[in-house]
Amino acid sequence: MLSRFKVFFDIPVDNLYARPVLAEAVKAMGLKNCVVVSPDIGSIKLARAFADELKADLAIVDKRRVNASQVEVNALIGDVKDRDVLLVDDMCSTGGTLKIASWVCKQAGAKRICAAVTHGLLLGQAFEESAIEKMLISNTVPLIDGENRHRLQIVSVAPLFAKAIDSIVSAKSISSLFCPAH
Repeated sequence: MLSRFKVFFDIPVDNLYARPVLAEAVKAMGLKNCVVVSPDIGSIKLARAFADELKADLAIVDKRRVNASQVEVNALIGDVKDRDVLLVDDMCSTGGTLKIASWVCKQAGAKRICAAVTHGLLLGQAFEESAIEKMLISNTVPLIDGENRHRLQIVSVAPLFAKAIDSIVSAKSISSLFCPAH
C-alpha cells in the first residue's frame, strides 16, 4: 500500500484515524445497550474497531448493488431490536448507504439510530428521509451549508493532531495512538 503513495511522498507517512476522537464523542452521547452496525461489508473493519473500543456488539447490513442507482438489502446480521444503534463509515457523500442501513435497523426494531463518520462530505440532501437522529462527523472536510445541520455534531481532530505531533517530537510511535491500552 505504501507504493501507492510513492508518487506523492518520498518519505514514510503515518495514517491518522479519527476513530478515537469520534468514539469519545459517542461515549459522551450516552447510548444505551449499544450495537455498532456496519452499513455494508466494506466498513466491517472500522465497525469492529468501534465495537471493541465501545465494548459493544457488532451487526452488519448485507447489501449488494443491483446497478448504478439501486441497492438491494439481503440481510441484517446481528440483533438491533430494542437497542441503540451506531452506524459507522469512513465517508458519507450522498448518505445513501447510511440511509438504507438506518431504515433496515429501524425496521428491525432499533430504538435510537446515530452515526459516526470520519469524512462527511454531505452532498445534496444526505439526511433526507433518513432514520438517523444524530450524526457525528470529524472536521476533516469543510461543510457546505445546508438543511438538517442541526442533526450534526462536529468533532474536532485537533487533539489527535496534537498527540501525533507530540509523538513525533518525543520519538514515540504514532501507531500506539490507535492501539487499545492493555
